[in-house]
Amino acid sequence: MEQEAFIASRLPGKETVFYRGKISYSENYIFAPRELVFVVKPFQLYTGLYIINDLQPIASAGFECYYSTNISTQDSQEDYNTVFQKTYTEILLDSGLKKVVLSRTKTRDKPADLIKYYNSLCKKFPNCFVNLFSSKATGTWIGASPEVLFKMGADSLETMALAGTKNKNTENWSNKEQAEQKFVVDYIKEFFENLGLNYDIKNEHLQMGNIEHLLTKFESKNNSDIWKFINNFINKFAPSPAVCGYPKELAFNTIIQNELYNRELYTGFWGFINYEKEVDIYVNLRCAQITEKEIIYYAGGGINKGSEAQKEWQETEAKIKLLEF
Repeated sequence: MEQEAFIASRLPGKETVFYRGKISYSENYIFAPRELVFVVKPFQLYTGLYIINDLQPIASAGFECYYSTNISTQDSQEDYNTVFQKTYTEILLDSGLKKVVLSRTKTRDKPADLIKYYNSLCKKFPNCFVNLFSSKATGTWIGASPEVLFKMGADSLETMALAGTKNKNTENWSNKEQAEQKFVVDYIKEFFENLGLNYDIKNEHLQMGNIEHLLTKFESKNNSDIWKFINNFINKFAPSPAVCGYPKELAFNTIIQNELYNRELYTGFWGFINYEKEVDIYVNLRCAQITEKEIIYYAGGGINKGSEAQKEWQETEAKIKLLEF
């Protein structure tokens, strides 16, 4: 059954667009050529995704919010430490688990003016995908994501590995952070090679506030058959080890079993698909859920050999602080 959904989105280098559309869940979706749709996939959703079509431009004043209830959270440092120790022990046991991205929440009073808050994020993060999304099926979410899941053009495809994290004033990247990034890079290389896609790699750094990330960009160019791979990336690529862990299936199960709350849209993905023209899909991180009275921030970090609970907690605090108003 289709229901209304509302979208406010600003891609890097673009202007904000406001839409009202119809949201439906689908496992066997077929994208129509040159039809613009918005897609949303929660982290825990194994198959299918939400598709918002019939997008109609609206004024910002026409944006409506639907608030979820009975939301699970994991705010306390004590709970985080418990989950950390359990997970870290599994990694040290050499059971095959190499990395797990553990996350938590932080709950505060909601901003008085949601559109004003959204506009402030657009101004603060010009190089991020800044998105405000609301539907009865998902509740209301806001985020400023620097992480491209995948972008497509007429004959090109791009993605990135974005994993290692440190304070920008720290001089060196530790072995722990470099290993964390390498798991993601190796995963993407294998994914591309299994599809028979040639690619170029470029290593960079990315900064958000006082946080710096290791960044490796992947691009496949001049491929007239690139669009035949869209379902591979929608169905199988995410969640990558950047937001899940490595090996992916083992890390995913560890997260589901150990974390004390439901991530919902956090570390899922969302974005636009204009089939056979362009795609802009981003991982939903640096995000928060809005309720009738509160804002619930979400943040996580990669746990592997060499991780320390206090440092990982501080990393999540730094990531949440980026979005606090």
